[in-house]
Amino acid sequence: MTAAVLQTLRTPQTGQDFVTITLVTRTPLYTGGIGQWGEQLHPSGLLGSIRFFSCLVARTLGESGFEAAVWGNAGENGQKARAKAVALHWDTAELKTIALPPRLLFKREDNQRDRGWYYNQAQEGALKLTLSRRGISDNHWNLLLLALHIQIRHATLGAKDQFGLGVLSAESLPSVMPLDENRAYAPVGFSLQRCAFGRLRLQRAINNRDGLSREQSLRLGLTARIALRDALRTAADAGATEQENWKNIRHRMMGALNQHGSAVNISAAYSLEDEKFAEIRLFVQLRLDDSTQRTEIMRRFSQALTSLPLEGWNPQKPLWEFGGSYGGLQHPAKWLNKLAGLQAA
Repeated sequence: MTAAVLQTLRTPQTGQDFVTITLVTRTPLYTGGIGQWGEQLHPSGLLGSIRFFSCLVARTLGESGFEAAVWGNAGENGQKARAKAVALHWDTAELKTIALPPRLLFKREDNQRDRGWYYNQAQEGALKLTLSRRGISDNHWNLLLLALHIQIRHATLGAKDQFGLGVLSAESLPSVMPLDENRAYAPVGFSLQRCAFGRLRLQRAINNRDGLSREQSLRLGLTARIALRDALRTAADAGATEQENWKNIRHRMMGALNQHGSAVNISAAYSLEDEKFAEIRLFVQLRLDDSTQRTEIMRRFSQALTSLPLEGWNPQKPLWEFGGSYGGLQHPAKWLNKLAGLQAA
């Protein structure tokens, strides 16, 4: 049996089935560890973020079989067990472990306990990602590479959202075929069309002559996170039903202990080429089924980001990339080609 399985595996061809991408951290890279210590890079954390994001892209195009074909299946829900059909290798030789500020505190105005975030270590520098194709179709291989284009250009890798880490850049990305924009696509399940990418540009104030330190970088990102969570609160005099509804929405979107993980990733701030500006990257999964509520969430988010209370920095109007109806329904292939920086075929 083992020999038969090995004989059917695809042998990767040099120049065809191997892809190596050199990545450079723009914010420290954090993947957890025992006690969340962050003492090294944990490949499983990076693999998980690539798997999750690539499946969002695939479902946007109606490719419901992508996840099992590429990432395998343990035999759940009556499906036949399948092994992962793509291999990932991370070369971390050029990464170094850095210390992060041990604790950041934020004052609250509602007489409750101050908000606090605890830090330890993360990774910084260059790393290489090599993907090897072992048993997937040309279409799924192309989709995986296209998803990596989008994730590196617009989202994050390996980020614990409460730490605000995980923005990486690449000098070059692997060749990928643009999607056919003349085809009709029918998204399935929760896809990228229920998500929004955001960029918040910050302009350095005239009296701010300091560089963007690690502590300030984290503090700016966390200030944005606090503002978005607070934007999903209601007025103190609102009725009990409205208070409860928005509490549930807030927990679905921003996370609640032992209930929901956060649906909003917010990066630390990072300097742009012109050091007069910094940027915060956002990725929002709009989990709610009610389109009116989704529209209101994004309205509140935009308003909160525009008026952030930042010392030494002036926030500009956030720029959003939508794929769903709340931003004007976009053709899936046209939108994904645009996000990936590709011209239509």
